Amino acid sequence: MSKAVFAASFALLLACRTGTSQVTTAHLEGVVEDASGGAVQGAKVFVVNTRTQERTETPVTAEGLFVFLSLQPSVYTLSVEAPGFRKAVVSGLELNVGATVSETIRLELGAVTESMTVAANEVRVQTADAQIAHAITLRDINVLPQLFRLPISLALFNPGMQIDPADWSASRVNGTRQGSNNVRLDGIDVNDTGTPRLPLIGASTNTDSLEEFRIVTSGGKAEYGRNAGAQIELITRSGSNTWHGNAFEYMRKYRTQCQRILRQFLGPFRSGLPTEPVRWLPRRANLSQPDLRLC
Repeated sequence: MSKAVFAASFALLLACRTGTSQVTTAHLEGVVEDASGGAVQGAKVFVVNTRTQERTETPVTAEGLFVFLSLQPSVYTLSVEAPGFRKAVVSGLELNVGATVSETIRLELGAVTESMTVAANEVRVQTADAQIAHAITLRDINVLPQLFRLPISLALFNPGMQIDPADWSASRVNGTRQGSNNVRLDGIDVNDTGTPRLPLIGASTNTDSLEEFRIVTSGGKAEYGRNAGAQIELITRSGSNTWHGNAFEYMRKYRTQCQRILRQFLGPFRSGLPTEPVRWLPRRANLSQPDLRLC
């Protein structure tokens, strides 16, 4: 009996871990067709992570279907090869955290040594599920301003968010209660147990540590569970093939704020403005080494 209980417990733990990894990774699926729309059998599909050059291969079924279940969020190059057809290459294929992307590859007759390269579509219609979601990418984190360098604050500017002007951490999603959101970092629950509000999480994150995140505001799938509000998936940054880093200093002084001009202009009517000036001068630097490969 004890062995049976242990086996069942281990299977349940493995299933839970697999479900978590599926949420934090991306899915790529599609079909390989010829010029007439018929399925191409015997084709091979490859994807290459352009940041790490990691290569993954999967076969094509008899119906011409292929799927990559767990790919790290990144930008990929998709290649398809089949005997008697020219090689097809789709470049600049961006896969975000928790997203499912579908591609239809049409091969042309010719030698395998010949290739046809096309750019991936930047605008896609989501047909895999009914979730209403938005991805905050690395480009958004690097460019958009964030209060106290907290990227999760960008989640407040998604459709369906009701921002509380008195306390932005008490904002709601589609009318749900405060604290009805679920936040996970690399698949791990990081919800604050004391004050379960949107930007208050039980992990230290900043602009330099997060790669991207995805917020589902409606129609969340059963694999999320827990709460009825927003489902937020944060992923940390990974390494690359080169050394990289940055150094910065943020300057926020009283003399550079518009309040100083408003006080001079309003004169005796300036009583409603804050009296304490805001000074914030953080200085930071970070350095990342290439990924270590054991084989």
